[in-house]
Amino acid sequence: MIDLNNPMNIRISDVPWHNKDVPSRNDQFETFPTAKDGLHAGILNIYNTQKLHGCTTISQIINRLSPPTENDTDAYIAAVCNICGVDKDENYDLTNPTSLLLLSEGIIKQENGVMPYSQDLMNEVINGILS
Repeated sequence: MIDLNNPMNIRISDVPWHNKDVPSRNDQFETFPTAKDGLHAGILNIYNTQKLHGCTTISQIINRLSPPTENDTDAYIAAVCNICGVDKDENYDLTNPTSLLLLSEGIIKQENGVMPYSQDLMNEVINGILS
């Protein structure tokens, strides 16, 4: 979904994501006018999985964001854990900017096959969310 500026594949919902396209340019997924807008929504979604829903491990986070009905969740979790350098059931603190960055990069790579965004852009979005 990189071409729709939705690298985390957020499905259409009533969530008022900042700057989302209304209506969406896709019939199933949210779309955003810029990569930064889509990254902000996706990373905030990941962060809120822990902050609002209490998911403290990568296994819990991925299972909430990417259900087994849509993905090979075990393989997804293993790939992301490899990028993050942690066990799937290890506590993973998303208030740590490096941890949030690695998890976000892992999810983007898993969802799209590539991670095309610069470290500067990723850090700018993450710092905005965590501040």
